Amino acid sequence: MENRVSPVEKSHDTLFHTHRFNCLFDFYGKLLTEKQQRYVTLYIQENYTLAEIGELYGISRQAVYEHLRRAGGQFEEYEQKLCLYANHLHRQQTVEKLQEAWRSGAPYEQVHAYIQSLGDDFLTQENEEAQGGHGSGV
Repeated sequence: MENRVSPVEKSHDTLFHTHRFNCLFDFYGKLLTEKQQRYVTLYIQENYTLAEIGELYGISRQAVYEHLRRAGGQFEEYEQKLCLYANHLHRQQTVEKLQEAWRSGAPYEQVHAYIQSLGDDFLTQENEEAQGGHGSGV
């Protein structure tokens, strides 16, 4: 079997891409075929190489790569339409600002503004879902 490359050895861009791919898999993975789900799980979560996955399933490394590439493309299409990951990032940043404001003893108004922002995001999302639409929610 091929030597595995530790995440520490990967470039920053590759790490960001892998993190994004993993997050998109968390949000949209169930929308993939079972085969794509298995390949992505082995590659991203179990840290198998393309060659190792190919050996397991009796296909070429290139075929595994194509399955993963297509899955990534599907994730990006879903994200463009549904914005689940973007909304998650926005809320996460707002929560971090809220926590920092709370820890630093910021004025009540500032803390309240962050709480209100989170509430508004959730209400906006609920309204859009009720109307059958989507939006960035940000």
